[in-house]
Amino acid sequence: MRRLGSALGICLGMALLLAACAQSPATSKTTSHAVTEPSTGKPLEPAAPDEWARVERVALAVFRGGRQLCGAHVAPTLGLAYANRESFNPALQPAAGELLGFDEHLKVTRVVEGSPAAKAGLQIGDVLTALQGKIVPSGPGAGEAFAGLLRAMPAAGRPVALAVERAGVAQQLAVTPELVCDFDVTVLESDEVNAYTNGRTLRVMSGLLGMVIDDDELALVLAHEVGHNILNHIAVQKLQAMGGAVAGAMLDAIAAASGIDTQGKFTRAGVEAGSRRHSVGRERQADYVGLYVMASAGFDIEVAPQLWRRMAALMPRQSKKAMPTHPAPPERIAAMERTVAEIKAKQASGQPLVPDQATLARLGMDSAPTAPTAAN
Repeated sequence: MRRLGSALGICLGMALLLAACAQSPATSKTTSHAVTEPSTGKPLEPAAPDEWARVERVALAVFRGGRQLCGAHVAPTLGLAYANRESFNPALQPAAGELLGFDEHLKVTRVVEGSPAAKAGLQIGDVLTALQGKIVPSGPGAGEAFAGLLRAMPAAGRPVALAVERAGVAQQLAVTPELVCDFDVTVLESDEVNAYTNGRTLRVMSGLLGMVIDDDELALVLAHEVGHNILNHIAVQKLQAMGGAVAGAMLDAIAAASGIDTQGKFTRAGVEAGSRRHSVGRERQADYVGLYVMASAGFDIEVAPQLWRRMAALMPRQSKKAMPTHPAPPERIAAMERTVAEIKAKQASGQPLVPDQATLARLGMDSAPTAPTAAN
C-alpha cells in the first residue's frame, strides 16, 4: 500500500493511488481505494507513505493498549497489510499487475513498526503462502478469506507458523499474534484537520498530522475515535436518524394529502435532527472513554487539554462551526482536565483504569456538565 520495494520506486505514484484498497494492519480488512470527505463530498486519495507509517504505528499501540476497554471489539492481528491483483478496483487491476507486479497471490504491502509481523521479520513484497499449515487463498476474494484465517489464530501469545515466498525462495517464519481492538485505520490526503470513524474504520486526514506535534497528541485523536466505536455511537446515531426520518416522512405525507409537494423536505430535516440528537453528549463520552484508552496504552494523557487549547486558538472558525455537534472548547478543556485528574488519581492508588459508569451517563446528557464527580 505504500511501496513494494526499490525496484518499483518509479511506480510510487500509482502505488499510492492503489494503496487504500489493501487491508489495514490492525484488523486485516479491505477498504476501497478512495472515500468521500465528510465536509466537501470530494473523493480522497491515500496520504503519503510516511504519514501512513506514523498513523499505523500509533494506532497499533492504541489498539493494543486499549483492548481491555474494547470489550467484544477485539481480534488477533499480525500488523501487516496485503493485497493481490483482485484486491483493487477492476479498472486498476491491469496497472496493479503490469506496473506493480501483483498477480492472484496475496503479497505483503505494509509491515507496521513494532508489530508481530515486524518482529517475525516479514518484509514488504513477501508472498503469503501458508498460515498454520493452511494454504493462503488466492484469486478473487482472497483477502477476505485470508482475513478469516487470521481471525482463527490463537490470541494467547502462542506463535503460529507463517510460510512466505521471498524473491522466489520459500521462507518459514514464526509469528506471535496480538489481541487488539478490532478496528481499521486509513490515512487520506486532505487539508482538513479532522479524523472520524464510521464505527469500523478510523479515517485520519493528513491535515491533522500537521497539527499534532507528537505521538501522544496523535494517540489522543485516535483514542477519541476508538471511544466512539466502543460506545457504538455510530449505530446509535443511525437509529436516531431513522427515527427522525420517520417523523419527517409523516409530515411530508400530511402535506401531500393537502396537495403540498414538500419534495421530502421534512424527511431530510428529520434525518438531520435525529442524527444530531445527543451529539454533544456523545462527543463528551468519546473524550472521556478515549482518555482511558489512551492511558491504558501508556500515552501521556496530560497533552489532552493543551492540544485542544491550541486547536481552539489556531482554528477559531472551525471550532465555532463544530459547536452544534461538539462541546464548546472551554467546556471540553475543563472536562478533559477533570478526566486527567481522575485517571491520575486511579493510577496513583493502583485502581483499574475503567471509566466510571455514572460519569459516562452524565456526560451523555444534552446539558453541559457543571461539576466534576469523584474518581472511583
